[in-house]
Amino acid sequence: NSIAVRFLKNYLHKAAGIKLKNANNVKENAITFDLNVKLEDQYGDEGYALKSFNKNITITAATDADLFYGVQSLCQLLPISFEETHGSSYTQEEIKEIIA
Repeated sequence: NSIAVRFLKNYLHKAAGIKLKNANNVKENAITFDLNVKLEDQYGDEGYALKSFNKNITITAATDADLFYGVQSLCQLLPISFEETHGSSYTQEEIKEIIA
């Protein structure tokens, strides 16, 4: 698993008790990570695409670090009440553990 996937899994589990599973060929209720190095020129440094449609979310990027930036944006798009209710703020130490 990439750092981005591990972070999102831990974030959602800690914040809301949601346990994400790895799966292939899922059609609905999925968060898909698309790592494509051919997009480096198109997206540039720290670039990614975050798309939400129907019951799916896709984050596309050229590097694992860029996928992580996409996950950070996704987390910021969650309702404010999500963090307030579930206390999802991470300390520096917790972030280091997740990405280790």
